[in-house]
Amino acid sequence: MSLQRKARRTGDSLSVGIPSHVAELHSIDEGTVLEFQPMEKGVFKIIALAKVCKVRNKETGKTENIKAQNGKCIVPKGYEIA
Repeated sequence: MSLQRKARRTGDSLSVGIPSHVAELHSIDEGTVLEFQPMEKGVFKIIALAKVCKVRNKETGKTENIKAQNGKCIVPKGYEIA
């Protein structure tokens, strides 16, 4: 299935929006890490790697990303969802 989208400037980056029905079809939701692999000039392969959850250490307040397990956020002891 081919999809054409315009790249838009967002600060110092370019953004490409994926329609929600396409994201849902491919199990891509907020927090999913996408990898863009250059194939040749102007051609990229997009791979959904894994869902990432942002958690916060309850003691230090420091936030970090952890990889989801089976599509779910398993919060380690001493952490909470950020």
